[in-house]
Amino acid sequence: MIVQDFKNTVTHYSNFEIWEVKNIDAFFEGNGAIKEIFEKEYHIPFSLFKQRRSEIKENDFQLMSTILDHVGDKSFFLFTYGDSNHNDLVYLQDSRTMNFGINIDNLHHNHVYIIIMDKNKD
Repeated sequence: MIVQDFKNTVTHYSNFEIWEVKNIDAFFEGNGAIKEIFEKEYHIPFSLFKQRRSEIKENDFQLMSTILDHVGDKSFFLFTYGDSNHNDLVYLQDSRTMNFGINIDNLHHNHVYIIIMDKNKD
């Protein structure tokens, strides 16, 4: 599940990890289930991904988001340096609401970052 409005719902989650994704290839290598989800969602064998990439209208960030939204046992928050999601995280860090274990304001400008977390039981 992709988390929306993380700044206002951060207390609903626990067991945070940050995954730094250098590129789309690294994303697919991150977990074998990602390739399976891709094939099911896009009806393209993963082995043909590069050849048929132009058939997928989503950019890499949107593609990652779509695939992760089909992972049922974790929640995700995607961001890149300087986007609105990143700005929310900087706010949470600066207000000392969250400690990410890294300086969230000092990241690679061309990587995608994914916070992986568990939703707390209501």
